[in-house]
Amino acid sequence: ILIRGNATFTGENQPLIVIDGVPYDNQTLGAVANDYPFNANLNGVNNSNRALDINPADVESVNILKGPAAAALYGTRAANGVLLITTKKGKKGLGVNVSSSVSFDEVNKLPELQMIYGQGLGGGSLTSAEGDFVEEVPLSWGPRIGAAGIPEVAQA
Repeated sequence: ILIRGNATFTGENQPLIVIDGVPYDNQTLGAVANDYPFNANLNGVNNSNRALDINPADVESVNILKGPAAAALYGTRAANGVLLITTKKGKKGLGVNVSSSVSFDEVNKLPELQMIYGQGLGGGSLTSAEGDFVEEVPLSWGPRIGAAGIPEVAQA
Protein backbone atom coordinates (compact mmCIF):
# COMPACT_ATOMS: atom_id res chain seq x y z
CA ILE A 1 0.00 0.00 0.00
CA LEU A 2 1.49 3.35 -1.03
CA ILE A 3 -0.09 6.65 0.01
CA ARG A 4 2.71 9.19 -0.38
CA GLY A 5 4.92 7.48 -2.95
CA ASN A 6 8.41 6.13 -2.37
CA ALA A 7 9.95 7.90 0.60
CA THR A 8 12.95 5.66 1.32
CA PHE A 9 15.61 3.66 -0.47
CA THR A 10 15.12 0.62 1.77
CA GLY A 11 11.64 -0.06 0.43
CA GLU A 12 9.67 0.36 3.66
CA ASN A 13 7.04 2.78 2.35
CA GLN A 14 4.03 1.22 4.06
CA PRO A 15 1.56 3.53 5.79
CA LEU A 16 0.64 3.10 9.42
CA ILE A 17 -2.61 1.13 9.64
CA VAL A 18 -4.86 2.13 12.55
CA ILE A 19 -7.93 -0.02 13.19
CA ASP A 20 -10.41 1.39 15.71
CA GLY A 21 -7.63 3.47 17.28
CA VAL A 22 -5.13 0.60 17.56
CA PRO A 23 -1.98 0.82 15.38
CA TYR A 24 -1.14 -2.34 13.42
CA ASP A 25 2.40 -3.35 12.55
CA ASN A 26 2.39 -3.51 8.76
CA GLN A 27 6.03 -4.39 8.17
CA THR A 28 6.78 -6.89 5.44
CA LEU A 29 9.82 -9.13 5.40
CA GLY A 30 10.54 -9.47 1.69
CA ALA A 31 14.18 -8.40 1.88
CA VAL A 32 15.42 -10.84 4.53
CA ALA A 33 16.91 -13.46 2.22
CA ASN A 34 20.50 -12.49 3.01
CA ASP A 35 19.93 -12.01 6.75
CA TYR A 36 19.48 -15.66 7.69
CA PRO A 37 20.36 -18.80 5.72
CA PHE A 38 16.93 -20.36 6.32
CA ASN A 39 15.23 -17.33 4.70
CA ALA A 40 16.91 -17.83 1.33
CA ASN A 41 13.62 -19.12 -0.07
CA LEU A 42 12.08 -15.63 0.45
CA ASN A 43 14.36 -14.00 -2.11
CA GLY A 44 12.15 -12.19 -4.61
CA VAL A 45 8.92 -12.98 -2.75
CA ASN A 46 6.35 -10.19 -2.43
CA ASN A 47 4.84 -10.59 1.02
CA SER A 48 1.30 -9.43 1.74
CA ASN A 49 0.40 -6.75 4.25
CA ARG A 50 -1.64 -6.95 7.44
CA ALA A 51 -4.59 -5.10 5.93
CA LEU A 52 -5.58 -8.47 4.49
CA ASP A 53 -6.42 -9.65 8.02
CA ILE A 54 -9.51 -7.44 8.06
CA ASN A 55 -12.83 -8.82 6.92
CA PRO A 56 -14.19 -6.32 4.34
CA ALA A 57 -17.74 -6.96 5.57
CA ASP A 58 -16.73 -5.60 9.00
CA VAL A 59 -15.38 -2.27 7.70
CA GLU A 60 -17.59 0.75 8.31
CA SER A 61 -15.29 3.48 6.97
CA VAL A 62 -11.76 4.06 5.66
CA ASN A 63 -9.96 7.42 5.93
CA ILE A 64 -6.50 8.38 4.70
CA LEU A 65 -4.29 10.92 6.48
CA LYS A 66 -1.18 12.37 4.83
CA GLY A 67 1.51 14.84 5.78
CA PRO A 68 1.27 17.04 8.88
CA ALA A 69 -2.18 15.74 9.84
CA ALA A 70 -0.86 12.19 10.12
CA ALA A 71 2.33 13.25 11.91
CA ALA A 72 0.40 15.37 14.42
CA LEU A 73 -1.71 12.41 15.48
CA TYR A 74 0.68 9.46 15.21
CA GLY A 75 4.22 10.90 15.15
CA THR A 76 7.10 9.62 13.04
CA ARG A 77 5.45 6.24 12.48
CA ALA A 78 3.01 8.09 10.22
CA ALA A 79 5.72 9.48 7.91
CA ASN A 80 4.32 7.38 5.06
CA GLY A 81 0.69 8.27 5.84
CA VAL A 82 -2.04 6.68 7.92
CA LEU A 83 -4.82 4.36 6.85
CA LEU A 84 -7.63 4.82 9.40
CA ILE A 85 -10.09 1.93 9.42
CA THR A 86 -13.24 1.98 11.53
CA THR A 87 -15.11 -1.29 11.96
CA LYS A 88 -18.81 -1.80 12.51
CA LYS A 89 -20.05 -1.91 16.08
CA GLY A 90 -22.75 -3.96 17.70
CA LYS A 91 -26.23 -2.48 17.95
CA LYS A 92 -28.86 -2.73 20.64
CA GLY A 93 -31.75 -5.02 19.93
CA LEU A 94 -31.24 -8.72 19.72
CA GLY A 95 -29.61 -10.23 22.75
CA VAL A 96 -28.51 -13.56 24.05
CA ASN A 97 -29.44 -14.93 27.46
CA VAL A 98 -27.45 -17.78 28.91
CA SER A 99 -28.06 -19.67 32.09
CA SER A 100 -26.02 -22.52 33.41
CA SER A 101 -25.83 -24.57 36.57
CA VAL A 102 -23.46 -27.16 37.95
CA SER A 103 -23.97 -29.45 40.90
CA PHE A 104 -21.64 -31.89 42.63
CA ASP A 105 -22.76 -34.78 44.80
CA GLU A 106 -20.88 -37.04 47.16
CA VAL A 107 -20.88 -40.72 46.46
CA ASN A 108 -22.93 -42.53 49.10
CA LYS A 109 -21.12 -45.86 48.90
CA LEU A 110 -17.72 -46.47 47.36
CA PRO A 111 -16.73 -49.93 46.13
CA GLU A 112 -14.25 -51.89 48.19
CA LEU A 113 -10.84 -51.70 46.59
CA GLN A 114 -8.04 -54.25 46.74
CA MET A 115 -4.35 -53.66 46.30
CA ILE A 116 -3.08 -57.22 46.60
CA TYR A 117 -3.19 -58.40 43.01
CA GLY A 118 -2.23 -56.77 39.74
CA GLN A 119 0.68 -54.78 41.18
CA GLY A 120 3.26 -56.07 38.75
CA LEU A 121 6.44 -58.03 39.37
CA GLY A 122 6.95 -58.71 43.07
CA GLY A 123 4.06 -56.47 44.11
CA GLY A 124 5.68 -53.31 42.79
CA SER A 125 5.59 -51.31 39.59
CA LEU A 126 7.35 -48.49 37.76
CA THR A 127 5.02 -45.63 38.57
CA SER A 128 7.09 -42.75 39.89
CA ALA A 129 7.71 -39.71 37.69
CA GLU A 130 11.42 -40.53 37.56
CA GLY A 131 10.77 -44.16 36.49
CA ASP A 132 11.82 -45.60 39.86
CA PHE A 133 10.58 -48.94 41.16
CA VAL A 134 7.86 -48.37 43.76
CA GLU A 135 6.99 -51.16 46.18
CA GLU A 136 3.38 -50.23 46.92
CA VAL A 137 1.01 -48.40 44.69
CA PRO A 138 -2.25 -47.05 46.18
CA LEU A 139 -4.38 -48.16 43.25
CA SER A 140 -7.08 -50.75 42.90
CA TRP A 141 -6.86 -53.16 40.06
CA GLY A 142 -10.42 -54.44 40.48
CA PRO A 143 -11.55 -57.65 42.13
CA ARG A 144 -9.12 -60.49 42.79
CA ILE A 145 -8.52 -62.66 39.75
CA GLY A 146 -10.40 -65.91 40.16
CA ALA A 147 -12.99 -64.41 42.51
CA ALA A 148 -16.62 -65.35 42.06
CA GLY A 149 -18.10 -63.89 38.88
CA ILE A 150 -14.72 -62.96 37.34
CA PRO A 151 -13.89 -65.10 34.29
CA GLU A 152 -10.42 -66.62 34.03
CA VAL A 153 -8.64 -67.14 30.75
CA ALA A 154 -6.91 -70.50 30.65
CA GLN A 155 -4.08 -71.26 28.27
CA ALA A 156 -4.46 -74.69 26.63
